[in-house]
Amino acid sequence: MTDKQVFLDNILANADARAESLIAAAKAEEAEALKDLEKELAESETQEREKTRLETELILSRRASAARIAASKIHLCAKQQAVDSAYKAAKQSILKMPDKAYFELMGALIAKHAQNGYAVVFAESDKKRVPKDFVNGLAAKLKIKLSVSDNTHKGNGGVILKSAQYDKNLSLDALLQSAREETETEVVKILFPS
Repeated sequence: MTDKQVFLDNILANADARAESLIAAAKAEEAEALKDLEKELAESETQEREKTRLETELILSRRASAARIAASKIHLCAKQQAVDSAYKAAKQSILKMPDKAYFELMGALIAKHAQNGYAVVFAESDKKRVPKDFVNGLAAKLKIKLSVSDNTHKGNGGVILKSAQYDKNLSLDALLQSAREETETEVVKILFPS
């Protein structure tokens, strides 16, 4: 073998060794890059799962909150309907009173609020059932001048006392509204004890 051949063989051997070294380094770099990429993908997947979990919890929390609010509204509406029913029942029981008891109640209201010169306006529904001389009898008993108005009011019972200065609304609707404002809290406590 010649020096030239030895020299070439040496160069080829070095080139093969260098190529193997570069290939090994490239494979190691590729393995490290794949390892880093897998780590990044695993971290990204973990972050996405956590993000999805948090979003799901938020959605469920909002829905649960909305459901609680809706349930509270339904419960409150049911309570309000029960209270409304109690006051409607009270009104109906007054309207269904026997004439004698009903007009004793009306007489007491008129006696408490009437003054000399008032005109008594009855409800359209009561006009036919007013006892004869009811207002005249009250006026004599109270020693004041009262008259019966030719007009009627549209309410479901009770009276309106009219004067030149102002009117006193003693219709059942007005009286029950006033009573409700004063007693509704107690009625709720009775209907729905804690």
